[in-house]
Amino acid sequence: MMFGTREPFTYRRCTTCGTLWLPDPPADLGPYYPATYFERVAEAHDAPGHWLRRTLTKARIRPVLFGRGERLGALASHLIDEPPELGPYRPLIMRYGIRSFSDRILDVGCGWVPARLCTLRKLGFRNLLGVDPFVSHDLVHHGIHVKRCELEDVPGSFDVIMFHHSLEHVRDPIATLKAAAAALRPRGRIVVRTPIAGSWFWDRFGVDWWELDPPRHLVVFTAQGLKTGAATIGLELVRQFYDSSMAEVIGSEQIARDLATLEPGSWFVDPGASGYDQADFDRMAADVRVLNAEGRAGRGGFEFKRVGPPVVGAAAGAGSGIRTP
Repeated sequence: MMFGTREPFTYRRCTTCGTLWLPDPPADLGPYYPATYFERVAEAHDAPGHWLRRTLTKARIRPVLFGRGERLGALASHLIDEPPELGPYRPLIMRYGIRSFSDRILDVGCGWVPARLCTLRKLGFRNLLGVDPFVSHDLVHHGIHVKRCELEDVPGSFDVIMFHHSLEHVRDPIATLKAAAAALRPRGRIVVRTPIAGSWFWDRFGVDWWELDPPRHLVVFTAQGLKTGAATIGLELVRQFYDSSMAEVIGSEQIARDLATLEPGSWFVDPGASGYDQADFDRMAADVRVLNAEGRAGRGGFEFKRVGPPVVGAAAGAGSGIRTP
């Protein structure tokens, strides 16, 4: 129901934890990822700017992020304004345990435009890498390298490994997390943002839930399912959060009315023709705030750390096979 093909798929549900998965996905998922899929999410990002601006920006925000360099930060504050990106990204940087501008950060399934890495580079971070096996070729976007490869093929280790709505596109997500754990530095963090089954959205909408998105979403974990699976490979949950938005409500309501996400009349295509007004937006925003606060929302994040040495011997078929929404 993204493109409106209305092709049926069958999910199975774990009787223990409630996780949903496609037992028989298409062997070739390529046709379900047309160019318009990636164009839909490609965003324009400003270039990070001149090296001098980046240097001053780092000096300006280092005390805010890491609690050091106050004197140089005060001097830089007379020369450059605090970047607007710092506001929304500051809690994320602190949440992910990033300790310096030199920390190595990997975004798995970043797509053609590594949006989050672009913002981090603009803030002064320099050791950034994106990987995605479905970009057409290796590329460099605003100085950030994106490799066309699987996670397992990436050399080196990282302080932060991020999966922003990419893990649900993986055929064997626990094997992929195992590969991430093996590439994680001892004090590093793995951050997974993903749809969460067993939530209010599942209870309310069932198969009309926007985040099912078959056959691209191969595994949709419950919170308990992901935590239990991660624990089997030596990952311990550090923090969990919820971050649904009103788009999830709109998408689900439209599917319940048999209106696909990218069909004419959809809010995602033509907001003015969708029939929603400001009162609807206010209602949905308020509802979602409550769901996020109460831990009942349909999207969320999980921050993991490795407990002990990495678990070796990835399972067969551990190739990440990631598609980025």
